[in-house]
Amino acid sequence: MKLDYIDSMRGVAILLVVLVHTEQSISFILARNNAGEISWLAHTLAFYGQMGVQLFFVVSAFTLCLSWSRRNAEQRKVLCFFIRRLFRIAPQYYFGILLYFLVKIFENFIKTNRFMMPEQHIVSNLVTNVLFIHDFHPTGNVSIVPGGWSIATEMSFYCIFPFLFIGLSKIAAFSERWLFIAVLVLVASNFLLLTAHESLYGIRLGNNNFVYYSFSNQFPVFLLGMLWFFQQQKKQLRARPGWLCLLFFVILTLAAMLLMATQWPYSFHLVPMLSGLSFIFLLRLFAQQSWLNFRGIIKAGRLSFSMYIFHFLFAYQVAGKVSEQIVHFLNPDLLLLFAFILALALTMLASLVTERYIERPGIRVGRSLIVRLGSAS
Repeated sequence: MKLDYIDSMRGVAILLVVLVHTEQSISFILARNNAGEISWLAHTLAFYGQMGVQLFFVVSAFTLCLSWSRRNAEQRKVLCFFIRRLFRIAPQYYFGILLYFLVKIFENFIKTNRFMMPEQHIVSNLVTNVLFIHDFHPTGNVSIVPGGWSIATEMSFYCIFPFLFIGLSKIAAFSERWLFIAVLVLVASNFLLLTAHESLYGIRLGNNNFVYYSFSNQFPVFLLGMLWFFQQQKKQLRARPGWLCLLFFVILTLAAMLLMATQWPYSFHLVPMLSGLSFIFLLRLFAQQSWLNFRGIIKAGRLSFSMYIFHFLFAYQVAGKVSEQIVHFLNPDLLLLFAFILALALTMLASLVTERYIERPGIRVGRSLIVRLGSAS
């Protein structure tokens, strides 16, 4: 069953992610051409767009819980879950590995006039990406597929999800109070895991570095999505006025933005959690106010995985190259808007193709394999 507000949230998430990466590209071009700067407000909003990934995580955790709870009668449920997840993610991601490898080869050829193996494509980086364990490999974390860290983090969550769901559901059935306590204990324990992660790799937590990307740092965001599901199941979420959901969303978002601006070492441990909590209220708002779920943003949500994998190419390469030709003719903010719309449009067009010919067939293969397992048992 399709939930339009869930697809809308995925659509919002991918818009945020495309925006932040387009802004990075345009800021670099403006600086290189001495053509001014993007305004403080536009930069701040675009910079916060990186939290679109956390919105993906919250929505993913919620929908996985919903899907799991509806498949109680499924045989070999855990195995089928892993098959379903693998064939949902792997075909598109492997295509992304190939695509960005060819892009790097082409870039090297343009610079040197000869074909060269990209320096980041060493065996360990490639193997960890193919196995989705680059979340634990600093040099392979984002060097093979831009933004690939979030795929590894998501796959790490998949590995523990069935067992985490079973445990939390038993606690939730006993008492909602104990569910909250269990989540708080998990978050506190995760902080200890994060410090251990820092010690193991000798890397301090910072924005958009290896420790920030790690599952150790992002795990609480997934927990928020799961907690929201269990509250929904117990019908503890009373309908609240839309303005109140919006108010909480704005307050928590501003708090996260202010925390991002501080120099406190662990601010980027709390920012994902604060953003995840703010997105819970945004989800509730979109769930209650159906008029917010526009057809275009729903479509973007349904294409969001393909768009996430491929938007870097259009935000950094295509929109960036086009913008450089007109950098002196447009105000910096208008240039950002132009580049964002161009990158978004091209990404959606490419994703319509890859979603149809790569993503969907991969999902069908997974379903077919699950059917065969069922008939064999």
